[in-house]
Amino acid sequence: DRLVEPVLDPERKASGLRTRLLGPRAKPSARDTDNLKFALNAAPDDVGLRQLQLHWLDQPQYREMYPSEIVEAATRFLELLENLKLDAAQKRAVIAHTLYRKGRALGYRQDPDVVEKTPLTVEEMKSVQEQLVDAYQRLIGLVGPGHPEFVLLEIRMLRKDNWFGRALDLLEHNASRIAPRWYLEKRRDLLRDLGWQPAADEAQKVFAAEFPTEANKN
Repeated sequence: DRLVEPVLDPERKASGLRTRLLGPRAKPSARDTDNLKFALNAAPDDVGLRQLQLHWLDQPQYREMYPSEIVEAATRFLELLENLKLDAAQKRAVIAHTLYRKGRALGYRQDPDVVEKTPLTVEEMKSVQEQLVDAYQRLIGLVGPGHPEFVLLEIRMLRKDNWFGRALDLLEHNASRIAPRWYLEKRRDLLRDLGWQPAADEAQKVFAAEFPTEANKN
């Protein structure tokens, strides 16, 4: 079953900002982002504002630019959730999604193109890896494996351990529930990992036909 991510705003401080920043017809301005900063400065422990900050940072166009900031925002939000009184199922769902966002950001932080732009020392890389494993283990301990919302992080962890065949099988099993852009890219990458070059070349052609800008990045 899918775990829908709850949107929290118990003090009603974030709803107007969320609509302007992330609503279906949002066209956020610099003033909107400044207003979020001002609101957080005024109420740094507000759950709704902290979740909104995380969601604002953790958008596809920002994930490779601000992975450390996303990790920091997720960590702060998780700390606030510890003492928040919520329905058990709702709390489980929001913690799971936040751990996933944190784990995904830590994974991005390790990507070679991100490291090239913002290098890590050996100790920093070790710390990132330890945080990634911790977030992943907490997530799986909370909801178990196989949730389609979190399967891309599972695939990333399998790839890190060189379990490419298992990762491809998991990807294909969830193909209909993964956004096409990510499915096609990960399928190409896993075929490359496995050394199946003709299949990887064909997968690249399919990916490029659907998403030319993203496919040409690597």
